[in-house]
Amino acid sequence: MVAPGKELKGYGGLRPSLVSEVSESSANSDEEQELAAEDTDWELVNQVKMQNIHKRHQFTPQANLYKCWSINLFKGRPKLLLFTYCVVLIQILAPLFLFGYARRQFRERDVVNGWVQVWNTYDRDRSNTTLYPNSISLIGWVREDDEALKFFQLRILGVLFMVVIFLQNDEALLELDMTSNNFQKIFPRVGCFANFVDTWCNCVCMTIVGLAVGPVFEACDTVGDLILNAVGLLFLSNIDDFATSGINYGYDVREFDEIVDEFRKRHLRELAAVDNAEKETLTLTSHVCSFFRLVNFVMAGIQLPVFLILTMDENPRLEAEVTNHWFANHIPGFAKLAPLWRDWLPYTVLLLVAWMAMKIFMFVQGYLLWQRADEDSKEMEQIRSHYQVMDFDIEGFLSNVVMRRPDPRYQFELSRQIARRELMEEESGGFKLD
Repeated sequence: MVAPGKELKGYGGLRPSLVSEVSESSANSDEEQELAAEDTDWELVNQVKMQNIHKRHQFTPQANLYKCWSINLFKGRPKLLLFTYCVVLIQILAPLFLFGYARRQFRERDVVNGWVQVWNTYDRDRSNTTLYPNSISLIGWVREDDEALKFFQLRILGVLFMVVIFLQNDEALLELDMTSNNFQKIFPRVGCFANFVDTWCNCVCMTIVGLAVGPVFEACDTVGDLILNAVGLLFLSNIDDFATSGINYGYDVREFDEIVDEFRKRHLRELAAVDNAEKETLTLTSHVCSFFRLVNFVMAGIQLPVFLILTMDENPRLEAEVTNHWFANHIPGFAKLAPLWRDWLPYTVLLLVAWMAMKIFMFVQGYLLWQRADEDSKEMEQIRSHYQVMDFDIEGFLSNVVMRRPDPRYQFELSRQIARRELMEEESGGFKLD
């Protein structure tokens, strides 16, 4: 028993009950501080995400060979001009040669259901008591049979690489759509031909890469060949880009960025004076990119099931006939997929319908949130930023669900708001728009 007025050792004169209360209150305050810190972190993350979304919609053009060439930055630089001409020829000729190679693969070989072939071989081998005295499972047989093991390895790795290639092409075409549209408005005096070369070369190249990726992977004999071919196809789509191609072109992109920044400031001053952003229209290059993105999307839905299910068997007779009669129209190419439509077409329809159903569900979900939100509230701004639409109407549906791109009305309105905000910063002394 401690006498009144004396301190309790180890507690600084406080009673144990009071100490426990203080400890609990301090623990609660620590938890509250941690929760407040987490909320602050999440708020910071959301701010960064919003800034990235704004930057994405604004999409300041990034430097590549074609854009630098179109604004005459390579004048007096023969090495860079030679690089540009070589890349143009590569992105035009390589897809054409790839298309011919893919067509030749179909014409020289028989197209069959690979999984039926594997099962028939397994069913035949497991009844062979000389090879397998005891019963053997399908997995155990695949581990023993080199051809079956190679089939599984190439299918698994090939599908993964195909998903990466199609996703990369889709994102690259979307970026090309946004940057080309803004590039033409920032540099209105740039010739349509120079701007169209950038769009056409990249769109056609990526589309034919998506068309030929299946036959190219099917012709691989080893996993190593498939990896090298996949890296080569990815490189071909990005060969004109300074940042992602991995080629040292000997050009400092800061020169392009500084010029774009100067012209962009002039464009922002004009954009800030626009009363109605809905009067803006997309450029021809933007429509071209959107069309090829749609083609790339459909091609992914076709190529993935075809490569996963079907395979090609060598046929010496067809190979000799194709070699002797290259232009003979009686030897089918891609048309060989038609008789086997029951094997792959249902999965193609399932993939495309499932993706569209998911997009429609997300759009309807956004529509319901949009109906409950106030017009000028912060919640409305967050909904529009998340779904990248201005209004949830027919035009917003076509942009978000069908074309899978930001709503042009929202894109222009956001760009106009950014322009006005930067003009206000200029008036307050932040920077000057020349």
